Amino acid sequence: MNTISQTVFSGVLTIILFIVSRISINSLFQLCYRFTSNNSFVYVLIALVLLPGTILHELSHAFMAMILHLKIRDIQMFPQWKHSEIKLGSVIYEKKDVFRSILVGVSPLFVGLGVLWWLYTLGLYQTSSILQIMGVSYLVFVISTTMFSSKQDLIDILYLIPILVLIFAVIYVFQGEFRSLFRLIEVEGVARFMYAIRTYLIVAIGIHIGIIVISKCMRVFLNKL
Repeated sequence: MNTISQTVFSGVLTIILFIVSRISINSLFQLCYRFTSNNSFVYVLIALVLLPGTILHELSHAFMAMILHLKIRDIQMFPQWKHSEIKLGSVIYEKKDVFRSILVGVSPLFVGLGVLWWLYTLGLYQTSSILQIMGVSYLVFVISTTMFSSKQDLIDILYLIPILVLIFAVIYVFQGEFRSLFRLIEVEGVARFMYAIRTYLIVAIGIHIGIIVISKCMRVFLNKL
């Protein structure tokens, strides 16, 4: 599998992860609500479960904004009640141009992928300890759930879509001219990095699907009681 194929496959896995992570959180919410019948309590509970990922998400925004010399006006990393709903976190920064806003908006995704790669390098799943496996799975679940951009972040990212389409179109049309460049980046280190990312994306997808299935089964069981 060459570099382009690996990148496309990783992109597809990321999209699948985004979809199943939204479904799993919704399933988890419905299951918790089945026990409590209290929306506010469930919102707080899920916010606390996702807190480590939320902190990482907002710090990613903040650090990228500082790197790009954008003044941070306010940062909130802990859940807050606003307008009868819970807000997980936010970073308000000085916006100057679309390009830098896009980089700040997508930074949690790349930081999240970087953390998943780091967890892979630690080999934490290579153990017989159930507690360690559960702990690592929790981290993967939290990071893979919160590393995606919020609705507000996606506003500027919409401008990125036509640019990416144009870049891929140019590469496709002039792929012969780019062949030497592809050979330069198809090195062993890049291959290992992409393999690690794909492995943990698949692990994350599996965890979310497991949560969806377990939540569904438990709701069906409770409905029969």
